[in-house]
Amino acid sequence: MIVKSLAAQDAIPVTEGRSYGVYGLAQYASRVIVLIASDDGRPNWCPVEWFRVVDGRFPSGWELSVVDPGGTALQVLIGYPELVKDPDHYDALLERDPEAISIFKKFEIAQGGFSVSPSEDFLSNFGVVPKSTEGNNRSSISLDAPNGYAIDLQWDAVMRSAEWRMSIGGVVMVEQVLGDVRGISVFCENQESGLILRADSGLGGDVKIYIYPYARVAIGQ
Repeated sequence: MIVKSLAAQDAIPVTEGRSYGVYGLAQYASRVIVLIASDDGRPNWCPVEWFRVVDGRFPSGWELSVVDPGGTALQVLIGYPELVKDPDHYDALLERDPEAISIFKKFEIAQGGFSVSPSEDFLSNFGVVPKSTEGNNRSSISLDAPNGYAIDLQWDAVMRSAEWRMSIGGVVMVEQVLGDVRGISVFCENQESGLILRADSGLGGDVKIYIYPYARVAIGQ
């Protein structure tokens, strides 16, 4: 779920026109509030009326808890499992408990598509840079590897899913669909370049797609 701020706020660092990933929703004292990572990177609950919803889809794995529907405090809670299941986690976030913050960061929702290395090696090695399509939470990229292979990748930041395929001459050689992808970034190191899919889908670690100097894939690195 993605929301866009309607105005800057003094109480919580929120920038007008900026998009924020939503980590949870709550009905508190008959008001709806959303949990975001504010401009300082910290979790904050904000009134939903501060924002416009630009993508209303809930991420996979979210849960719901009816806490006290007729009460005057927290009534309903929706969000990632620890937020909903652990009765202490909600308060721990407000108290800036390091362990709670660490759990919150695990579910970080990336904005703006791909995170691109500031190094110019990416452009010189690949010849293109990633470009977002269909809004800032869905991205796609197609890259030609020097050994004749092509890499195509689509990533949905809200649903935390990715699909990639490797082909040669238009024939698909390898393809894979991943869930629980918390982010995608570009690496340029040791005279090699490629994409890293940071996944929590039980594959034993991240998926590293090498493109330069030749295309290959490593899982669990």
